[in-house]
Amino acid sequence: MYYYDSYGAVCSECSVSLQAFIPLIVISSILVLIGAAVACNYRFLKTYFEEDGRKEGMLRVLNQATMLLVTVQLITALGVAHRFRGGSDYPPPFSFITSFLEVFSLDFNTLVRTDCFQTDLDHADKLMSSTLLPLFVGVLVVGFRAVWIACFGGELMRGVGVQAFIMLVYVVLPTVSTVICASFSCDGPFDLGDSADPSEAYYMTADYSISCVKGTDTYERRQFVQYFALTMVAVWPIGVPLVFFVLLFKERRSITTRLSRSGEARLSHIAFLYRLYAPRMWWLSIVDLFRRLMLSSLLMLISNTTGQLAWALAVSIVFAAGFKEIEPYYESSSDELFQATCWVLIWCIVGLLLRDLAQEAGIGSKMYMDDGAISAVLITAIVGVLLSMRLAPLLVSDEVEAEVDDMWSRHTASAEGREDADQDDDGSSGGSEIGGGDDRGSRGGRGDRGGRGARGGRGGRGGRGGRGGRG
Repeated sequence: MYYYDSYGAVCSECSVSLQAFIPLIVISSILVLIGAAVACNYRFLKTYFEEDGRKEGMLRVLNQATMLLVTVQLITALGVAHRFRGGSDYPPPFSFITSFLEVFSLDFNTLVRTDCFQTDLDHADKLMSSTLLPLFVGVLVVGFRAVWIACFGGELMRGVGVQAFIMLVYVVLPTVSTVICASFSCDGPFDLGDSADPSEAYYMTADYSISCVKGTDTYERRQFVQYFALTMVAVWPIGVPLVFFVLLFKERRSITTRLSRSGEARLSHIAFLYRLYAPRMWWLSIVDLFRRLMLSSLLMLISNTTGQLAWALAVSIVFAAGFKEIEPYYESSSDELFQATCWVLIWCIVGLLLRDLAQEAGIGSKMYMDDGAISAVLITAIVGVLLSMRLAPLLVSDEVEAEVDDMWSRHTASAEGREDADQDDDGSSGGSEIGGGDDRGSRGGRGDRGGRGARGGRGGRGGRGGRGGRG
């Protein structure tokens, strides 16, 4: 029996060793180590992070770590989608890095080498496992929570398991959608010899054991895959963002007027969707979800490899330019981090374009570029972007506590002033809602409408100057 080894892009033999289970072992080890560290130091961590604004700083780090995880998923998704349509992969040694990072895509069939347990699995089986397994886990979690509520009371959405499941769906949505979108394309015709009819030599791109030609032995399997995938399109790439939007829309007033990053305790089940953004941007996580889908699963539907990369490049540039203008994140460091991640994605797309061009030109051509040279360009450009954006200090800044304290003192005073104005009997229109816009003051303080001002000069220890309001 064999399985596809994404690390080496080859089919490897299933053996009695643990080689086939490396991805699952890696993820499980990381989770166990994190869980053990938290469990052993829970009391200390609870006390430490609830004092002097450290909890806000921790949430900031977690949110930005989520941005990095999403970027890693998109980097690997770009390579997967391009290979799927017959394009080149990232050049080695850069490809070794991205192959290892595919673990973080959280694809069930990659984490668990299902081919080593069952030899006759096809794309239909993998499609069902990828789409139905998370839903099955959700049913179990909700059922357990319902029993708990019946016995001990409580609210459905306040359960830790329910909240963890919602976050899981958010993380795996592009991966599951990619498997779904891989179900609609066929390759061919293939030259199967003089005795074969070329019109019957069309097979699914995702699985060459399934024919796309009507009347063949496996065509019924192909029909099943198509109908099932269409159903899952309504559930995953359309249904999940729609459900998230409804949850946010129902609580938009509470989100835009919140006095802390996460808001009220009753919003804890959806706090991860909005706490990365400014209060007025309660809807932006849905837009970012579609950005992730456009840079992953949607690419599987574009057959032209150059058009595929052109689309990815256009999406990345539009979002980089748009987000730089509106500066939608809760703090300026997250705005800078997003710009860094966008440029990393842009350079990955450029790397794929360069390798396509080199392979098309061939060795000896003036347009040919060695894989090592392309990797060197990629790695140098990405490292340069991260250094220029000061990525490292963003996650471990010495000024986190001071920034959080200053930001919230200004934000709270501004919000309380608007609430008093709304309750004033004279009907003065001087107050304005937070949802209308946020002007950041010194170190992140927010004001009324008008948006953020220009960045100020930098002070000692790399601290930023105040931002003035835009005219």
